Amino acid sequence: MNAAAVLKYTAEEYLELEETSLEKNEFYKREIFAMEGGSIEHNQITRNTMSLIDEYLRKGDKCQIFPSDLKIHAITNSLYTYPDLSIVCGKIETLPNKKIL
Repeated sequence: MNAAAVLKYTAEEYLELEETSLEKNEFYKREIFAMEGGSIEHNQITRNTMSLIDEYLRKGDKCQIFPSDLKIHAITNSLYTYPDLSIVCGKIETLPNKKIL
């Protein structure tokens, strides 16, 4: 039995495909991975965690918390992902011409 060929993409190709995709996809090591939908329980945990962290962060003015709709680029390993929660402290930096942190 032959193994299925794994398609490899550049980051630019991934970002272009992602602009018109109806689903969220992650990009890691030149591969694209479809993200699973979250369960009710998972979303409840995320909501509760976000509420608690947001309450703490409001005491200062340097950090913001964002939900999973925000795509993050981890420069150290070229990962593009949608984490459940993201905390950004200081100035928000995005990729040029993109809404990606």
